[in-house]
Amino acid sequence: QFAIHRSEIKDHSSTTTPRPKLKRIKDKVASTKRSLMSFVGKKRLVSRSTKRDAPLDKILYGTMLELTCDGITSQGDVEWSQDGVRIKTSFSNWRMEVTEKGVLEIWPLVYNDTGRWECAVKGDYRGALEVQVLSITEAYTIGVIGYFTTSLFFLPVLAIGIACLSTRHLDPPPPEYDPIAELLTKQVDGAQFRERLEDEHRDAVMHAGKIKKAKSPKAAQKTIRAMLNNGP
Repeated sequence: QFAIHRSEIKDHSSTTTPRPKLKRIKDKVASTKRSLMSFVGKKRLVSRSTKRDAPLDKILYGTMLELTCDGITSQGDVEWSQDGVRIKTSFSNWRMEVTEKGVLEIWPLVYNDTGRWECAVKGDYRGALEVQVLSITEAYTIGVIGYFTTSLFFLPVLAIGIACLSTRHLDPPPPEYDPIAELLTKQVDGAQFRERLEDEHRDAVMHAGKIKKAKSPKAAQKTIRAMLNNGP
C-alpha cells in the first residue's frame, strides 16, 4: 500500500504544471507594490477623470495617480495611451496597472509621466488629461508666487476698508483738560462781559441825553407863551 501511495503522489506531481519562475517573481513584485501603495501611495492619492477638452493638471512628484476614463463604469475594452503610445501593463512597466473597472493607476509618478494621457473604448476617443509632474521646489515656488499675487490685490482693498471703517464708526477723541487754557478763557470772557456792560451803559447815557435835549425846547416855548398871555 505504501508503494501504491508513493506512486500516486509521484503521478500527481508529474501531472501538475510547474509554476514559471518569472510569473512567481512578477506576482511577488505586484504584491509588494500593492503593499507599498496601501501604506504610502494612498496617503498622497490623486484621483482624476479625463475630459474631452483635455485640461491641464499639475501633480506632485511621487504621488499616486488614478485616472478614470470619462463615462466608463466597467472595464470593457478601455485602452490607455501616453502621447499617442499605447500603455501595456507588463513586468518592466510595473508602475502602471489597469484595474477591473478600467482605472489606470500610476505609482509613483515620475517626471517622464508628464504628457497627454488619453483613453479610448474600442477605438472610440473618450477623453484626455494633460499631466505636468512638478517637483517639491516647483510646487512651493508656484504656491509662494500665487500667495504674493493674491496679497498684492488684497492689501489695497483691505487698507481702504479699514480707513472707511475708522472714519465712519469711531467717535472723536475727548478734549484734553488744560488749566491754563481754561483760565485764559475765563479772563477773556470776563473782559468781554465788562466791555459789554460799559457799552450798554454808554448807550443808555447817550439815549437819556438825547431825550433831555428833545424836551428842553418845548419847555422854553411854554414859558414864552405864558409870558405873552399874562402881558399888559
